[in-house]
Amino acid sequence: MVANRTSIAVVGFAFLALIGCTQSDPVSPVSRTNIGANDLGSFDEPESPAATPQTVTIVQHSERNGPSNFVATGAISDSGPITLDSVNATALPSPVVGTAHYIRTYHGELGTFTLKMQTLITPTDVPWLWAEKGEWLLASGTGAYEGLRGEGHEEGIRDFAANALDVVFTGKVR
Repeated sequence: MVANRTSIAVVGFAFLALIGCTQSDPVSPVSRTNIGANDLGSFDEPESPAATPQTVTIVQHSERNGPSNFVATGAISDSGPITLDSVNATALPSPVVGTAHYIRTYHGELGTFTLKMQTLITPTDVPWLWAEKGEWLLASGTGAYEGLRGEGHEEGIRDFAANALDVVFTGKVR
C-alpha cells in the first residue's frame, strides 16, 4: 500500500514537472495563474446565418524541453508551434491523479488562436502512460482567426517515460 501511494505521488510530481515545461518559448516564464473551475466560459453568443459552426480537429505533440507543435484541419487549416501561457495543476494521491487548467497559444501561418483548457489525468494499465481528457474553449485569435470562437473535447496520452504529450482536440468553431 505504501509503495502504491509512493508511485502515485511520484507520478503526480512528474506530471507537474512535465506540464510546467512544455512551452515552446523558453524565454517566457510560465504564469501559474488560478483559472478556476468555471472560467472556461462558453461561446453562447447570438448565432447569425454567417456563423454556422464548423468542425475542427487539432493534433498536438509536446515534449518536455523540446518542441510543442500542432496541425489543425477542418475549419482551421494551419500548423506551427505552441506557447504555454499559463497552467494551474494539482496532483492528488487518489485514483484520479490530477487536474489542470491551461492557456495555450497556437501560432500558425495565418494567425494565432488561444485555447483555454481544463483536463483530468488518470492512470492507464501502463504505469508511465496517463490518459488526459478534458474540455477546451477557443478564447481569442489574431489574423485569420480574429473573432473566431469555439469549443470541444480533448483526449490524449501523457508519456512520463518520454516526457511527451500527444493529444487531439475535436470540436466546433464559428
